[in-house]
Amino acid sequence: MNTVCIITTNTKDYRWPSGKLWCDSHWPAQNIILTSTGTAKAMGKAIPEMNGTLTGLALYIPIPNISVSDLTCCLDKAVKNNYIKKVVKHTSERSLKGILDYTKDKVAS
Repeated sequence: MNTVCIITTNTKDYRWPSGKLWCDSHWPAQNIILTSTGTAKAMGKAIPEMNGTLTGLALYIPIPNISVSDLTCCLDKAVKNNYIKKVVKHTSERSLKGILDYTKDKVAS
C-alpha cells in the first residue's frame, strides 16, 4: 500500500534535527520526501485479519491539497473492475461501516 500525501507541519524539515540522522531531514517544500506509511499499520488495527499482511511507503510532495492511496494485491482469479467496486461499496455499507467509505463523488482530501 502506497500513499501520496501533501506536506504537513510534522513533515521532517532539514532546518531542524530529525531526532535520528541529520540526513533524514529535507526541505519539504522543494523535495519529494519518502517515508514509511502508517496506513498499512492502521489497516491491520482496523481489520485484524489483515494485521501484518500489508507493507507500504508514503511520499510527501510539495502540492497544496491532495492525497492518494494505492493498494496493489494478487487475486486468486481474474475479476472485473466493476466487481471490485461493488465489493468495496458493499463492505463499506456493512462489515466495515464507519471504517471504510465509498463514494463516486469527485473529491480530494
